[in-house]
Amino acid sequence: MLFWLGHERPPFRRACYTLASVGDGLYAALAAAQTTSYGWFKDLLDRARTDRAASAIAMALLPKAPAVLRDRWIRNVKTEPGLAYEAVRWSKHTWPGGRWLELRQRLRAAGISDKARWWYHWWRDIEPDPSAHDYLAVDPLWCAELVIDFDLPTLPEPVRNRLWRELATNRNSREALLLLRWCQTRRKAQPQEDQ
Repeated sequence: MLFWLGHERPPFRRACYTLASVGDGLYAALAAAQTTSYGWFKDLLDRARTDRAASAIAMALLPKAPAVLRDRWIRNVKTEPGLAYEAVRWSKHTWPGGRWLELRQRLRAAGISDKARWWYHWWRDIEPDPSAHDYLAVDPLWCAELVIDFDLPTLPEPVRNRLWRELATNRNSREALLLLRWCQTRRKAQPQEDQ
């Protein structure tokens, strides 16, 4: 809120950015960058040696950091799918040119390893090509969210097959039953092509 207020109201900008930079999240870092608070960046770099969240923030905000620091930050972030996603998502906006694509490649496995929430965010925001998505063991409900976001006609075949197998072994699986019914309804709702 302080970062936004400083952006929207120039007379209050310095005070808002100074107050916002007291935190340790992404917007605090952006506020610190606006006020040239180099002490904040020094603290961030010190914490980024071991702290995973600080590593993700440093990676996004310091695209010209030496390779040895970036490699350490990547090692720290690789163990946390949410932070891997955040690091790549923000680097997409802060790193010049296509340099963020290398980071995406290095953190890809971490960003999609949870097969649910971060899998969904990764494919939706970072690699939105449905033909490239990895559906192996993904949570079907998050996959349905992705289908809605991309306006696809139905769940991908590997997910539907897994739901059919689950329903065959457990007739009481509400998730499988509801999602398969939803797939049929969604297909019927799609406009038919003229022949």
